[in-house]
Amino acid sequence: MHKPYCWAPWVHLQHGNVMGGTTPCCEWSGDIHKGSIKDYLYSKHLRKIKKNMVKHKGYSKSCQNCRQQERVGNLSRRQILHQDKYVQTVVDSWKDKDILQPGLNNIVYLDYRPSNLCNLKCRMCGYKNSSMIAKEQGIELEISVPAEDYKNLDMSKLKGVHVIGGEPSIQQDLYNFLDYCCDLGLNNTLQLSFTTNATNTNKTWMDKLSKWKYLKVEISLDGIGPTMEYIRHGASWTTIEKNCVVYEEVVGKDKIEYSIVATVYNIPNVEDWAHWFLKKNNVTIWPVEGIPHQTLDAIPTGILNKKLKYLKSYKSVAWVNNLINMIKMAKYNPKLNQELKYATFKLEKKRPGSIYEVNDVYKEII
Repeated sequence: MHKPYCWAPWVHLQHGNVMGGTTPCCEWSGDIHKGSIKDYLYSKHLRKIKKNMVKHKGYSKSCQNCRQQERVGNLSRRQILHQDKYVQTVVDSWKDKDILQPGLNNIVYLDYRPSNLCNLKCRMCGYKNSSMIAKEQGIELEISVPAEDYKNLDMSKLKGVHVIGGEPSIQQDLYNFLDYCCDLGLNNTLQLSFTTNATNTNKTWMDKLSKWKYLKVEISLDGIGPTMEYIRHGASWTTIEKNCVVYEEVVGKDKIEYSIVATVYNIPNVEDWAHWFLKKNNVTIWPVEGIPHQTLDAIPTGILNKKLKYLKSYKSVAWVNNLINMIKMAKYNPKLNQELKYATFKLEKKRPGSIYEVNDVYKEII
């Protein structure tokens, strides 16, 4: 049996109504299979993906997110999957089988994206992940997959479910999904993980979470104070910081991961917010995806060099070291910088606030 580039097409899937179908994972940048989960698992579309994975070709675009993570020193979803003991058990059971035979799947992990319903308009986000942005842009998404299509998936072999938004804590579709899992008793066996903006810790939501034995929470922040509020339009840092404490107390600090997306809107003033994250046990940082003018390539080299001098004192911290790698890999592109200026001022006409109010360094960049 030839080891494929990634096992996700066999053991993992991402599904959601707003997506209008299914992909192998949440990092997938290739085509989406339009239709139900059942159709996807037996489709020619999936078989083609598997063939490419076995041949180790044809995935330069579809797998670019994982490849980027690996380049900067992060552990990618692909690598995590290949190290997973449950996945390895499944793979070992196929050692005498043709892994390209139709219908050979054993879904161990599900990324569930119920809706784009969200209460924020984050600058690195898009309309597919935020109903607020969709409304701002006058876009109405077509829902082509039933909200409860997950009932067509055999969930008895699942080991984990990761929920992606929108903002999960305000989505009724997700509440229905969690109730369905509880009815099946999966809340006692599955690990439930989700990404949240920490704007909501109301009783209904926290009661839902309290029923799950195994929980992992990724709190996406990208900074603190004015930095966070500028990037995540509609958020209040005072409220979010309090909610982070609630999550830590209810779920447990060891089950909380703080996630930062490195963009042109937070790295130039990293000194303003890094100290808060340095006090946390579990922090990850990821390069922004899909928006070239928000990458570190839009920041002049001289400014990035100043950030390196500040960060080197903390290079023993994993997330800081990864950020240092990102900065060293950045190559200033004046064209991207011009696109950044245009996009920033255009959006500021729609949303209150100015990047100049965050830190004076942005007057040198934008």
